[in-house]
Amino acid sequence: MNWSKLILFILLFSFTVHAQLQDDYNDVSYLDMNFKVNGGFNLVKQSSSGEINELYVDLTFFPRDELNQDVIQLKASSSPAGRVTEKDDSIEYYWSNPAITNYNFNLNSNVKIRNALVIVDKKINFPLEGQDTFYTKPTEFIDVNEDIRKQAQEIVQGEDDLYIATFKIATWIQHNIKYDLSTLTAEAVQKSSWVLKNKEGVCDEITNLFISMARSVGIPARYISGMAYTNTKEEWGPHAWAEVYFPGKGWVPFDITYGQMGWVDPTHIKVKTSIDSAIRYSWKAVDVNFVADKLDISTQMISKGSRVGKQISMEVKPLVDNVGPGSYVPVEVEIENRNSNYFPTLVIFRKAPELIESNYRSVLLKPRETKREFWIVKIPEKLEQNFMYYSTLEVEDTFHYNTSTVLTYSHDGKIISLDEAKKIIDSKLVKEENKVSYGVSISCNSPEAIYYYQELDVSCTVQNRGNTYLVGTKICIKEDCKEIKQLGISEQTSVNFKIKNLPIGNNNLVASINNKDLQKKIEAFDSFNVEVLETPGLQISGVYYNTTPNYEDNVKIDIALSLKLPVEDIRIFINDGQVFAAEKLERSRGLSIFAKGKNFAGTRTLEIKILYKDLNGKEYSETKIYTIEVQNSPWYVNLLAALGLI
Repeated sequence: MNWSKLILFILLFSFTVHAQLQDDYNDVSYLDMNFKVNGGFNLVKQSSSGEINELYVDLTFFPRDELNQDVIQLKASSSPAGRVTEKDDSIEYYWSNPAITNYNFNLNSNVKIRNALVIVDKKINFPLEGQDTFYTKPTEFIDVNEDIRKQAQEIVQGEDDLYIATFKIATWIQHNIKYDLSTLTAEAVQKSSWVLKNKEGVCDEITNLFISMARSVGIPARYISGMAYTNTKEEWGPHAWAEVYFPGKGWVPFDITYGQMGWVDPTHIKVKTSIDSAIRYSWKAVDVNFVADKLDISTQMISKGSRVGKQISMEVKPLVDNVGPGSYVPVEVEIENRNSNYFPTLVIFRKAPELIESNYRSVLLKPRETKREFWIVKIPEKLEQNFMYYSTLEVEDTFHYNTSTVLTYSHDGKIISLDEAKKIIDSKLVKEENKVSYGVSISCNSPEAIYYYQELDVSCTVQNRGNTYLVGTKICIKEDCKEIKQLGISEQTSVNFKIKNLPIGNNNLVASINNKDLQKKIEAFDSFNVEVLETPGLQISGVYYNTTPNYEDNVKIDIALSLKLPVEDIRIFINDGQVFAAEKLERSRGLSIFAKGKNFAGTRTLEIKILYKDLNGKEYSETKIYTIEVQNSPWYVNLLAALGLI
């Protein structure tokens, strides 16, 4: 075949595979935005005697200063005029003795949002340890059931990098949960468990599920409300996304709906970090009805910054070329991170013949890392003879920087099957290293002392600190063993023991853990002491006083009592006079007794006696004698003492 004669008949084919509008503001350095809130309500008398004393409106839906968000101006006003107070978590509108009429309140603010990443330049180990549990607990809508827990465990198992583990959860939801505004969920928020079961939801529900999955593996995450731009409707509207806490770095945003994993574009105006309603009303009134209007929120762009510079470089190339009709062509996209920090991006195929999978993919690059992603392109079945076809392969990153190449094919080219294309890709894939880690911890609590006839109650908390699911974990104290059938990543559970027949005296006990999984042996232990007693062990451990007080002085006697087990009906005597009584004493304590020096004149003896009972009614006593010599006593007191009369 003489291709030189056919050169004039070459046809150029280019198929656009992604129709998203370019005007999404991903690539601008900042946006100056105007954010307005308008609300209103009516007060209506229910009777001629109707009156209202005071009225409050708390607006919680407004922008604050954040890491990449500056509030340039914020003005709040109302009609009729009332007192406006800006607080940390709300803007308060207040009216005293308000008239029965219509009320309006508003907020007008200018906000500058910068296009910026939270810089994570070093690996943060996963699972996390020692984090506050406030943002890892389930809530009403961000619930955690067994299905959520199991799915999240499967996604992150074997991962030791927090950013990558979080990214994997986000991309799993991106590919497995359908975003669909036509569902009923757009009108009524559903729980995370419902979203996972039905595999669909809108932005707030998708965000809830992401937070639930993150929390279920010990990753702190919180819910963000705000406004964002959508280029499908070309307008700003209410939106929800999440933030994940990275120790030492702060809160990192994840917006799965927008495919922004670890970063959000500058159209995102953050206004709230909880799921409360945006407005709260309170009033004190008699026979007055309150009718609130719908809250109106609007956003408008004032100006925008210059284009963000190129952050990554990409190269696209077909792994086979000059193929025949119906062929499957493996395509490699090489992505290089130019930054010294983690960088998340979307890789989008803008132009190509038919793709057999989604045309976009979320990619997370480590500092200075180069990754290779693979797609398969299908060539049309019908090709004319004697023609060479050319198609553009074009890919684009998050900031709309693109690169392209040309794919050639013809009627007489070699036909590549789907299996052959997959084998070519498999030969290029780099096998991930095994990062599975095993680790457990145990911490036990028990009384420090018990009676010889009691059983010892021990409660042990066991936590999985590795990055893999544990099955068949055994905990033993002496010969008593319990089994935890399943223990997920970051999960902890309590195991309770009752230990019998401990010998009198000090006992050192050891709670040990053993687990065999994938031929790996895990061992951990916690040791603790318990004293087995025949008596409660109440003792006078110290007495402090002035040993030579004057006759007219006030004498303070400090008594330190040490106690190992609770006692009842406690009475304390000094020189046969009762000075203290209590129904129950559960722990060691100190007490102070006040007396006059004259009370001890001539005796030279300070006798302290304690009478008490254990919890079974058995009586005990302890007596200790100390010396005290009163100075400057009257002559007659000394005489009576010499005669043995006092």
